[in-house]
Amino acid sequence: MVESNCVELPGPRRTEEDEGNDSSDSEWIAVNVRSREDHESEEDEGSIVEISRASTPLGISFNALRLSSSPSQSLWPPSLPWLRFENQASQSVTISNLMYQLRLHSTNVPEDTDGETSLITSKQLQALTAPGGYNRELARINNFMPEETEGDNAQRLKILSTGDPIELKREGLLRFVYQVSNNLIEDQDEAIDEDGDESQDYEEMGVRTIRLFRGFCLPLGVWKEFISQTLKQPTGKAFLENLFEAAANTQSVDICETLLELGADPNRLIMTESCHVQRPIQLAVEYWVGNEEFLKLLIRSGADVNLVSGEEDACPALFKAAKEHTLQSVQALVDAGADLWASIEHDEVMYTALAAAVESDWRHSYASDHDEDQQQVSCCRRGVEILSYLLPNYDREDDHDMIQSALVMAATRGRRDLAAILLGAGADANEASIQGYTPLICAVHHSYKSEMASMAQFLLENGADPNMGTYESRGIDMGPIHIAASTGGEEKMLALLLDYGADINAPAYSATNTESAQFSASEDGDSDSGWYGKGKGGRTALQLALLPSTSRYRTKSSSSALLLLRAGANLTGGEFASAAAFNSIELMQELVRRGVDVNDVDSSGRNALEICIEHQHVGLCEYLIQAGTSMDRPDLIKPAFRGGNRQIVKLLLDHGAALQCAGNQGSLLVEVAKSKNWELMSWLMDLQDLPYSSRALCLAVTSGIGTDQSNEIHLASLLRKRPQTRTGNILEGTALAYAAFWDQHWVTDRLLKFRHDGECVLPLVENIGYYTLMEGPYQLKRTYETRRQYWNDPNAIRCSIILPFILSNNWPSVRRLLDAGYRPDRLSLLVATRSHPLPEIRHLTSHMHVLDISKGSRGKLETPLQAAIRSRRRDVVEHFLDLGADVNALSTSLALGYEDEDRVIPARTALQHAVALRDLPMIDLLLDAGADVNAPAGEFKGATALQIAAATGQIGLARRLIAFGADIDAPGARYGGRTALEAAAERGRLDMVQFLLECGVCSDQYETAMDIALAHGYMATVDTIREWMTSEGTQQRAMDEDGGI
Repeated sequence: MVESNCVELPGPRRTEEDEGNDSSDSEWIAVNVRSREDHESEEDEGSIVEISRASTPLGISFNALRLSSSPSQSLWPPSLPWLRFENQASQSVTISNLMYQLRLHSTNVPEDTDGETSLITSKQLQALTAPGGYNRELARINNFMPEETEGDNAQRLKILSTGDPIELKREGLLRFVYQVSNNLIEDQDEAIDEDGDESQDYEEMGVRTIRLFRGFCLPLGVWKEFISQTLKQPTGKAFLENLFEAAANTQSVDICETLLELGADPNRLIMTESCHVQRPIQLAVEYWVGNEEFLKLLIRSGADVNLVSGEEDACPALFKAAKEHTLQSVQALVDAGADLWASIEHDEVMYTALAAAVESDWRHSYASDHDEDQQQVSCCRRGVEILSYLLPNYDREDDHDMIQSALVMAATRGRRDLAAILLGAGADANEASIQGYTPLICAVHHSYKSEMASMAQFLLENGADPNMGTYESRGIDMGPIHIAASTGGEEKMLALLLDYGADINAPAYSATNTESAQFSASEDGDSDSGWYGKGKGGRTALQLALLPSTSRYRTKSSSSALLLLRAGANLTGGEFASAAAFNSIELMQELVRRGVDVNDVDSSGRNALEICIEHQHVGLCEYLIQAGTSMDRPDLIKPAFRGGNRQIVKLLLDHGAALQCAGNQGSLLVEVAKSKNWELMSWLMDLQDLPYSSRALCLAVTSGIGTDQSNEIHLASLLRKRPQTRTGNILEGTALAYAAFWDQHWVTDRLLKFRHDGECVLPLVENIGYYTLMEGPYQLKRTYETRRQYWNDPNAIRCSIILPFILSNNWPSVRRLLDAGYRPDRLSLLVATRSHPLPEIRHLTSHMHVLDISKGSRGKLETPLQAAIRSRRRDVVEHFLDLGADVNALSTSLALGYEDEDRVIPARTALQHAVALRDLPMIDLLLDAGADVNAPAGEFKGATALQIAAATGQIGLARRLIAFGADIDAPGARYGGRTALEAAAERGRLDMVQFLLECGVCSDQYETAMDIALAHGYMATVDTIREWMTSEGTQQRAMDEDGGI
């Protein structure tokens, strides 16, 4: 049976010929052919089809819409920039000329359009032919594009899908102008990430915009005429601005030149590929751009070469050109008036154009220290050319600090050739930069690089003092020899410093560990904090050389310590114990020859044997025992079992070590479980008859005993003494969870025979861990592989043991656990909601209270309803609503643990999620369920439904929300929030801004909105608000005058 709630569609515009041949058989209508007995399915979506009286035997009342002589008026304010633009364009010769040119060039389709013309893609055409596709696409267009009269967008859609090629291009061109002018050119289906936020890839947006622009196949002269006649309109101005941004991001020089001739601002702020706001002149000299033609075009067009964006650490174009570009680019900027004396702060130096020139070859590998022609090769590099060009502009005395900073940078980069030029220009080999670094200190600090020894030698040959320290005024006194010893550099650097008179026994002092760690941090981000002593004694170079490096990328050898010992370094205590970590019998023998006590301990109280056992150095252990190192140490056997080296265990036992540990008898079992030596573990249990340890079980399972079923005998040894009546604790639950996640069925079958308390620990910490769970099992696998003993972390996530089985998609075991009385928690339901089948979700919810379905997990996450919306699972949403889920619950902002504030998922209600996802059917469902359109914005970067619609340019939805009572002046989030007007201005949504002004947004927001738009380069938006303020002021004065009369 055909239902009566049909959806009527407008037919094609009727011509005079149509009126003369009126036939009801040609009328078409969309109807819902779902019978009353049928259930709606995901695949059918209402089964909307289009039929005519001639094609169907059904008794249907046809009421196809026709355009009358008096078309119905739009509900949109006629002052919207787009409606004003469209109305003017339809009455002017501009469109007529454009139509002629479209016909003229309709056959010139470029090869790089990839089948995409006039904003209608094969994907969209396919969507139109799908059941209900026409209505969905029409709703999508209406959501983003206002229409002068009702039905205009429907007519556009008809033309886009079935019209002739010329009309297709005409309508496509108008739609293109609208989307560019409102910054909506991104693919609406692909511009949303999983968190419901716009995935703004400005490079891709620019590429797509320019590809579409060229897809119309119109000469630039035609575009120039068209744009020039529309610039008085806000839409025309915004089109020019945003098209220029796209052309700049893609370095489309021909388009940029045309737009600049039309008045595009060469200094406007634009969003670039790196998602930073920059000036075009800065973009032109970025290393990934490298377009000298674009740079010179901007200079010819009047770009201010000294302007920078307002972002922190923004570099002037001259700096970028000196570092990334050619001498010609630098010359062009200098000739255009670039400020040679500008500077910004840098880690090691005052960063200037000279310092940038020193770094100009940073992408090129340096010549080898053994390359006799290195200087000749260096002289051919850009750095020499650029530095030689810039230096004559600087005065030796007045600009000495800049020249000196450049020398420090050259030393840091190992550039002897550039250092020689700078010394000749007045730099001093012994003078520190304003940050406190001497050239020699910087060279020695990077001594792990092979070219740095020759750099240091060059500086020493030119008078550098090998004993001059750094940071003396800030309580830190470290000489080059201390830094060379601590950074693990080549032995050559230490020998060089000693040859030039470095004091081998001078102590290094540090007022704070923080300061020392700041300087000793290597380029890979690691630091060896705590190396520099406090107080009277300090640390000598030998002591620093004996401390192992904490760097992940390089290790220290014993060669530096041996060199220092043989050069006469004094012994101050603790050296023998520290040396054990290097596994060098030669080093230990050298220390013994110097008369050290073999039972000497390090600062932590450990002797050499303990350190050697910890590092599993078998041969060195034998040497130390023979040398008489004391074995009378507490828990000496413990690190041996932890290392899992049975040879060391046997060696210690053979020499009288006690097979026991202080405290719990099971601690040895725990230690050997960490080692993954399952045979040693079983041997220990048989030898000592140890009691059952749930901690040892957890360690063994999470360390991988279940990866090979041949280890079953060792697992049985662990479980042999477990009481059958005992209820498993959280450690056993954690072991079960691990085995379940990794599909180690033989382990899970064994552990499920015991009763558990139903809770486990995951290797994830709160906040970022919840996000990892939402990402799916891949990220959790990586965390399992990298974290050990995570159950000891008080911030680790605790959850139902059902959750790991859900993550591994083991639903038979989930049902088995549910039937056995285990209960899912909110987090389990949340994870299942993402992608698991509805029947399984129904089974989970049948074992849960309605509050667990309505609330987020521990108040830290979104609710299951919100998760279902984010996953676009309408069937699950309907199920939760049927169960009474709170449609207006607000999640908590989820901080992901990064310093970057953008890595925060804002708190949102279900409706706010749906609006962010632009899911119109879901929005309808939620509004019908009573969703509150005025639910407040989350505290951190949250937004109301209307604010999200305004930011994303959903003007149709914004109008609907306002009709539902949405507060147009609702405040933004406390941190990082925007009002609706501010959000629209920030994204350059021109028509949305005008619409909100027409709706009566509070005037207190005008100035802030203009400032935000200006900061992002949207001058058309600024002008629109300013024009509104002017007209509003004029009206107010008129009212005041009338009142006075």
